[in-house]
This record gives sequence, C-alpha cells and structure tokens, in this order.
Amino acid sequence: MTQQAVGKTPLVVWISLGLAWIFVVCIAIQTLFAGMALFHDGSMWRSHTLFVHFFEIVPVLMLIFGIAGKLPAPYKWKSLVLLLLVFSQYLTANLPGAGALHPVIAIGLFWLAVDTARGVLPSDRREQKG
Repeated sequence: MTQQAVGKTPLVVWISLGLAWIFVVCIAIQTLFAGMALFHDGSMWRSHTLFVHFFEIVPVLMLIFGIAGKLPAPYKWKSLVLLLLVFSQYLTANLPGAGALHPVIAIGLFWLAVDTARGVLPSDRREQKG
C-alpha cells in the first residue's frame, strides 16, 4: 500500500481493521487459557470464562463500524456471523451435551476472524472469481 493510499483511507476503515485484528488476538489468548487449564493448571478456567467478557463486544463494534463506514457487504456479514458464533459459544458452554462443539466453533471463529481482518483494506482484498 502506498503512502498516498494510506492517507486516503478513512479512519473508520483503520478502526475496523484494528478491531478485527484485536478479535483475532483475543481468540488466540482465549484458546491459550483453555489449553493452560486443560494441560497445566485447572484454575485457568476462571481466566478463560472471564476473558471472553473483555472481547465479546468486538464483533458488535465491527458490525457498527462496518455499517457506519460503508465497508463492503462481506465485512458486515462476517462481523454478524462472528457475533452469532460468539453467542453459540455461550450455548455450547452451558447446554448439556453440546460442549463437544465448543472447540470446533472456536476453530471456525479464529479462521473467520483472520479472513475478515485480512479483507478490510482494499489492497488486501482478493479478487472474487466466479
């Protein structure tokens, strides 16, 4: 990306980019807490259950900034799906018999968060074929 392109990029795009990458990092940290709780120290479950409250709002903010900044539809749809996946994490953590889906959804959350973050800047968007 050139200096000129950076200067012309609206602030809301940079905020959206930051939120998207913050969400990716938070999911990685959340996964680390779960791994530490499973394989090292069971008291880390408390960190795992509390940390989500720090970043659960990020997909809502992504959606709001995506709409306000008139970002492309895929960003807004992916932000909505991320929000729904966060809700589904609460369901699988608290619904008897659904716990096995919890780590599977976490993998999907991470993948979609990275894909969303990578598509924020126009220069980073891949051409859609088909």
